[in-house]
Amino acid sequence: MKRIAFRKTVITSTVALAIAGGMVGVAQPAYAAPDCSTTVNVHVPQYPVHKVVPATGSGSVDCELGYGNQSSAVRALQVSLNYCHGAGLDTDGMYGPATRNAVRNVQRAKGIPVDGRYGPQTRNAMNHAYFWDAGGFQNCGPYA
Repeated sequence: MKRIAFRKTVITSTVALAIAGGMVGVAQPAYAAPDCSTTVNVHVPQYPVHKVVPATGSGSVDCELGYGNQSSAVRALQVSLNYCHGAGLDTDGMYGPATRNAVRNVQRAKGIPVDGRYGPQTRNAMNHAYFWDAGGFQNCGPYA
């Protein structure tokens, strides 16, 4: 009996020291980009065209959209999915099942993880609608 109690004490003490000493790490949550809530015009150098891409209120394009979001950022995504990926979506600014499936189709076609969410990896993989600075659709092309 005393031998078992001694082992429990040694094991408990060792685990406590390992945690206190940093030998055992505590998992940190994965980085989650903020939600996209608006859009920014990204001008294409040397050409009179721009692309409209989802962004945060501060103008960062490192943001995410997913099921249930509703904003001009979703509308911009839907426009690019329609023009450049043949999605046939209503451009209503609502990230519903059809938008999620269209994003999944792009992710699958581009060979990136398929989760149905628009984020930095999807942004960089998909084509975006380019518009003439004077107005009107011009072409599709990559973000970068």
